[in-house]
Amino acid sequence: MRATAVLGAFREATDLAEETLTKVRDAWARLVDAVRELTRRAQRLLAGGDRWPMMVVPSFPEEVRAAIDALELLLARIRPQVDVVIEALTGAAGRAVPVLTLFDTAITYGQDIVHQVAGVAADLVAGGDPDGWHGPARRAYETRVREQIDAAETVAAEVEATARWLGGIGASNTAYLTNLGHLGAELVARFVTAAVEAGETTAADVPRFALTVARLADAIDAAVGRIAGWAQDLHNQFVARAAERDDGIPRWPAAATVA
Repeated sequence: MRATAVLGAFREATDLAEETLTKVRDAWARLVDAVRELTRRAQRLLAGGDRWPMMVVPSFPEEVRAAIDALELLLARIRPQVDVVIEALTGAAGRAVPVLTLFDTAITYGQDIVHQVAGVAADLVAGGDPDGWHGPARRAYETRVREQIDAAETVAAEVEATARWLGGIGASNTAYLTNLGHLGAELVARFVTAAVEAGETTAADVPRFALTVARLADAIDAAVGRIAGWAQDLHNQFVARAAERDDGIPRWPAAATVA
C-alpha cells in the first residue's frame, strides 16, 4: 500500500472516531432525556391524571411502577458502560498525533533512508582499483571491501524491516480506531432508535419499553467486551512486535567508523 494510502486510511479512521465520539455523547444524552420524560408521563398517570388503564387492568399501577424502577436501574447500569466507550474513543483519537509520527517515521525509513543506505554498497563496489595490487595487501583490501558491502546490505535490509515494523504497528492502530468508530456508530443508532421509541411510547406501555432498554443494556455490555478484546489484541501485537526488535540494528564494521 502506498504511503499516501496508509496515511489516508489512518486519518479517515481518526476522523471517524472523533465524529463518533461526539455522536455517542449526544445520542446518549438524548436517550436519557427521552427516558426521563417517559417516566414523568407515567408518574403523572399513576398520580391520577388518567384512570382508565387501572380500571381495565387491576395490576396496571404495580406494573408501571416496577417498570419505572427498572428503567432507573437500567440507566444506572448503562451509564458507566457508555463512559467506557467514550473513554476508549477519546483515548484512541487523542493518540492520533504520535501514531501519525510513527507512520511518518516508517515512510521516511522506507522511502528515503533505505535508498540512501542501499546506495552505499554500490559506491563501495565501484570504489578502488586493486588491479595493480598483489599478495596480502590485495586480499586484505578485498576482504575489507566485502565486509563493508555486507554491512551496507545488512543495514539496508534492517532499515527496510524497521519500516515494515513501524508500519505494522501503525496498521494495528488504524484497525483498532476503525473498529471503535464502527462500534460507536452502531451504539449511536441504537441510542437514537431507543430515544425515538421512548418518545412514541405511551405511559401505559412503559413495561414494554423497559424490555427494550434491557436489551440495549445487554448490547452495550457486549460492546464493552469487544472493546476490551480489541485493546488486548492491540497490546499483544505491540508486545510481540517489540520483541521482534530486541536484537537492534547490526553494528557497522569498525573500519567504516569515521574518527
